[in-house]
Amino acid sequence: MSSEYTDDIASRTFRDLVDSWVGTNGILAPSVPHLIDLGDSIQLALPALWHEMPPINSTWYIHSSEVEPELTQIKDQHATYDAYSLVIARDAMSALYDRCRGRRNIYLALAIRKQGQSNILDYSPPDRFHWYILDLTQYFTSPTSRRKENTILIPRHNQLNLSLFTLLWSSLWVQEFFLPLQSPALYQQIDILKNINSVFVTQYGIDEQEIARQKSLITSGLLPLRDQLDGEQLHRISMRLGLGIAMNDVNRRMSIIHNVETIHNYCPEALYGTANMWLFSRKYHAYMTTSARVAPTPENLRLLPVVTDNIHGTPRILRCAVWHAFRFYRSLNVYVKIIAAPASAEQPGRDRNYYGAGIGHFPWITISDTDLEIDETTSPPGDDDDNRDFLGYHAKRPILEIDDVAEAAVVLGIDRVDQLTLQFRRPTMLFPIDNDYLESPRQLWGAGA
Repeated sequence: MSSEYTDDIASRTFRDLVDSWVGTNGILAPSVPHLIDLGDSIQLALPALWHEMPPINSTWYIHSSEVEPELTQIKDQHATYDAYSLVIARDAMSALYDRCRGRRNIYLALAIRKQGQSNILDYSPPDRFHWYILDLTQYFTSPTSRRKENTILIPRHNQLNLSLFTLLWSSLWVQEFFLPLQSPALYQQIDILKNINSVFVTQYGIDEQEIARQKSLITSGLLPLRDQLDGEQLHRISMRLGLGIAMNDVNRRMSIIHNVETIHNYCPEALYGTANMWLFSRKYHAYMTTSARVAPTPENLRLLPVVTDNIHGTPRILRCAVWHAFRFYRSLNVYVKIIAAPASAEQPGRDRNYYGAGIGHFPWITISDTDLEIDETTSPPGDDDDNRDFLGYHAKRPILEIDDVAEAAVVLGIDRVDQLTLQFRRPTMLFPIDNDYLESPRQLWGAGA
């Protein structure tokens, strides 16, 4: 079988896989086949599943191999692992490097044909190839990539399936979410930028005075930006800043209360693309670990809703993201239940958090587009009982509460168990690099990840 024919099948198979994971609207268009002699290139617009964020654009180069490429052992500062050596012509490597320079979200997908197939087209898309992926921009810029003039090394543990593709989508989603806080206009206002960064740097022993200072950043600290940004841009910055401040405030409250008996949370963001915040937001991780530490299991409960009336009408990547959030919380020894999405009459976006005495409700902050005023909304009197009734009702009717991948596949409508599993090691040169806003969910791979 010619390499061109295999490349064409691999390209079509990749599109079929992505289509089954994200729905029918993910693929924008293929480029000219065999661009820069590295197989086909596909432009993907990954869905945001949130009305305030546009689709996330990415470029994928597809390369196939009839046989397993040579393995090279890599030793980095953390561990030793095997990587496939993909030999590429020098001019093609140079062209690829030029295309990646200064750009984000460019990936190489290596398809290795599974052995024992007489006719590859007789098999379903998941059974045709083993897939491995790499962030090419990171590869070309990383000082530890051991890049050679005509060879790309693809870690063997970067094996692609629905589970890893979901985490990649989650990481890109969170990266895009926080991009407004890295606006070029902010780099012209160094003091404002430093103040914004101070909200997202991990802090211990934070007090009420510091929270008050952070809130003042929204009411007055951002005012110099009004002449440089339009209302929508300013709102995006202040909304993300408000979220960080709210997280800091609830963490402060939890850190000064000892022997909390109960923390019960209903997490409506699991219904939308914002579920990704549980997986790659450093600020969310700080909240998750703090809330896990201050109350005992099983009185430390999270309810993650999924849409079950038409479960096949939601993208598999969203269902898989909720499963990963479930597993992340379980790794923190927090009791988690996946529940059916409440009916619209039950106001699924309403505050359904109960933190026990001394903490109160999560301090949601709403921000006016024009005045940048803070309105800390709390539940009306009597709603505490309603919230606890709501939590108690749905906690008794979970659709999944056992950390069992086979049961999860059935409940979430994933037809293959192997699509929900991860490799033994966290991927190398794939997710965006950790920063003040992003943090990889290393707990999903266990200790040492």
